[in-house]
Order: sequence, then structure tokens, then C-alpha cells
Amino acid sequence: MFDKNYAVNTIFSVNLQSTGSSPTATTLLPSQNNLNPADPAYHLNIGDILDNGGVSWKWYSGGWSAALDSSPSNPPHFGVSGTTVDSLFQWRHQAFAFFEKSKPFDASYTDGRNPYATAHLQDETNFFNDLAAGTLPSVCFIKPVGENNEHPGYASILQGQQHVASLVAAVQANPSLWAHTAIIITYDEHGGHWDHVAPPTRDIWGPGLRVPAIIVSPFAARGLVDHTQRVPPPSCQPSKSVLDFRRSMVATRLPQPSPTCLSTHL
Repeated sequence: MFDKNYAVNTIFSVNLQSTGSSPTATTLLPSQNNLNPADPAYHLNIGDILDNGGVSWKWYSGGWSAALDSSPSNPPHFGVSGTTVDSLFQWRHQAFAFFEKSKPFDASYTDGRNPYATAHLQDETNFFNDLAAGTLPSVCFIKPVGENNEHPGYASILQGQQHVASLVAAVQANPSLWAHTAIIITYDEHGGHWDHVAPPTRDIWGPGLRVPAIIVSPFAARGLVDHTQRVPPPSCQPSKSVLDFRRSMVATRLPQPSPTCLSTHL
């Protein structure tokens, strides 16, 4: 399916192999090109757009450091390090790791790490460290580890909500930071399984997309529930509105620091 620029179902990247997988596996998604515009398969991600606009950003992921150390993709030891990775760490949900520019590893460096990825893709614990040090980037993507993501079947909804609340509270505890912050809490479930109304479209992927987003910010309208469809059918992509907001930051060149924390439950 790779030649059609999409892949279906659970996909793992050659850039970040999961613990126990074979380094020579041929079923992994090739590294996605966001470095060579001459390649027909070239495409940018939101990190590239933020870079091009001079907007700082990081992806903070729960369990990230242990996952890197135990990955067979890690050049110095190919995952044989003795580190125990969280059993609910979701290898396939580390969005930026799929791209060549931000692939976690690069064997040409002594430590086997890609410096760009090291600067931008970090463990969720670093979010709290950066917050305390006053060094948060303008845009923060936060991906909780599995047990904190509220997913039906294997995670506790209460624990996940408490985790999100702790992230929000940590930002709000810094008044000068909170004064110019927007936090977007969103989810990745789709297909209408938990929807209260019929999804607006059906295509080859199923009965459309409809995911909630909670906006927590001094700039947000209080007590408002907005039912507006952000993207008209057939391009029904509610998550796209989050990316559009990021692009608007670039277009308007908001002064830094202007932290915007996105907690994505994937």
C-alpha cells in the first residue's frame, strides 16, 4: 500500500522498531521523506511547518526514553540494553518518528541518536522539567503512555482524566505562562462507535470521523459547547482544525514564548 501514500491498520516504522521485533523485518513502513523536495513522495509534517515559521516545538511522549533504549533500531546495542519498556507504550503512535528528518536514530553519530530528534522528541517527564525551568517551546504535543490515555479496554478513564488534569494544573500554576496559553485536549477514536449522532459521511475508511476537542485557555469562551463541523464533507477531518490553528500561529508569527499544549490521546 506504500506506493499509494497511505497504509492501513496498525503500522510500525522502520525508524522505531518495537521491542522484540527483527531489525531486518520487511513489513515496516519505510522512513517518510520530508527532506528531499525532488522526491515525488516528499511531504511535510506540522513540525516542518513550525520550523519554517520559526516557531519552537516539542513532542513529549510518556515512556519515550525507555522505549528508545529498548528499540532494535538503536544502533549502539540494537535494543539489548536491559531497559524495560512500558508494556502499554504505543510504538506506532509516535507520529514524528515516522519521518526521515526526525527519525530517532542515526548511526553516523557516536551515540546513535539523531540530534534533531533528540531536540524535538522527548520523554513526557521533560515537559514538567521544561515547565519548571521556563524553557517550554511555543508548541507542545503531549502523548500520554497507554495507561494514561483513556482508551477503552485497557486503560482507566479516571486515571487518564486525572493525568490530563495534572498537566493542565501544572501550566495553570504558572500565572505568567497561563496568561497566554491554549491547551487542546483531543482523541483519535473514529468511526462513530461512541458517537451520539450519525457521522456525516461514509467513505472507503468507514463512517467518517468525529472526535471531541476540549479547549482550556484564558481565551476560551466559558461554558460553550460548539457543534460546528470544522471541515465540510467529504473532507471530514476534525483533527485538521488543530493543525490549522498551528498554521495560523506561523502565519501570524505570534511572539515567543506562546506555549500551546496539545494533549493527544492516540
